[in-house]
Amino acid sequence: MSLKARLKFDRASRGIAMRVGVFAALAWCLQAACFGADANDLWISLRPDGRSGTGARSDPFDGGNQPRLDALLKAVPPNATIHFAAGTFLTTGIQAKEGWRIAGAGKDSTIIKLIDGALLDITPGCECCVISHFDFQGFFKYFALKDLTIDCNRWNQPAFKKNLKGYSLDAWIIAAKNAKIENVRAMGTWANPGEGFPCHIYHDGSKSGGDRIEISGCENLNPVGYLTAISAFDQLGGTFSGFIRNCLVTDHPRGSAFGSGGWRNFDVSHNVTRNVAIPLVIDTHNYYDVRIFENRFYNCGAWGVLFNGAGVYENISIHHNIFEMADTATGPCLNPGRSKGTITVYRNTFIQKNVAAPVLVKGPNMKASVRENTVRRRMKGG
Repeated sequence: MSLKARLKFDRASRGIAMRVGVFAALAWCLQAACFGADANDLWISLRPDGRSGTGARSDPFDGGNQPRLDALLKAVPPNATIHFAAGTFLTTGIQAKEGWRIAGAGKDSTIIKLIDGALLDITPGCECCVISHFDFQGFFKYFALKDLTIDCNRWNQPAFKKNLKGYSLDAWIIAAKNAKIENVRAMGTWANPGEGFPCHIYHDGSKSGGDRIEISGCENLNPVGYLTAISAFDQLGGTFSGFIRNCLVTDHPRGSAFGSGGWRNFDVSHNVTRNVAIPLVIDTHNYYDVRIFENRFYNCGAWGVLFNGAGVYENISIHHNIFEMADTATGPCLNPGRSKGTITVYRNTFIQKNVAAPVLVKGPNMKASVRENTVRRRMKGG
């Protein structure tokens, strides 16, 4: 069914949500149904003229208030490309659909922001996610998101201000076999007290070898709680290829930057972390042919890379990275624990400032090749 047909919604379910009169809501629907020839391409902006728009590039829909934007997106069909103009768009949360491609005007220009009070303090175990599709809803074949900022608006959520247990704020969570997330900044993510994954792609457990998840140019700034800030994983025994690259995580002293498993033929490269407890966690799931290279991990508070489980870790290559440990860090730059597998570590720079802390721990069960690394006790010029 085309978007033109789907944008007709009934008076009872949409009229109240739009917070306009019944006749005004119906008039908006009829106007929206007439936009452009391409039923799967639409544009949304903050219109100063007050017109609803038709969704065409030259006549975008108006997303200028939360009820209107949320109602509009509920009416968009699968496999649509949604273009957000510059500006701040308010939402209670966007439920993604199969094949959506969401694009902003740049992460310094387009902001999708959770409204004040979206995460209330009345229901324990509550989670708010700005853009989501969860695994219990099924797995998309494909999803894409790029060129915008997602603001969880942490300081204006009652549950966060009261530091209540059992709550979380997430930016993007998508269950998909294939996904591409580019140049997306996350702000205001939080979980208390459990482990959280506020920016992640969740794979479906298949082992076909053709699935791919690509995350690039993304950021998670000052996440709060025990979180893996940016992640892609499979908890069902499947694997996927892809990469996490050119990403940034800052000011995250209680958690990790990147993880979390099911990677096969996967790169983690050209990322930067600052003031993060653990830049990279090789977690409890399986990893095959993973390359970790050209990353810059500064002021690591606990470990540089932590192997954190009993999965299969075969052919993990760690090379040409900088690991700078914090002054107070007591853990090693690299800690495989009791994990089993094969690992190659070469041409890295390890800066371990705490003279009482080890630099590398090979682990009793890991077959390791370690060569041509540089070890320093301080930064150059420090």
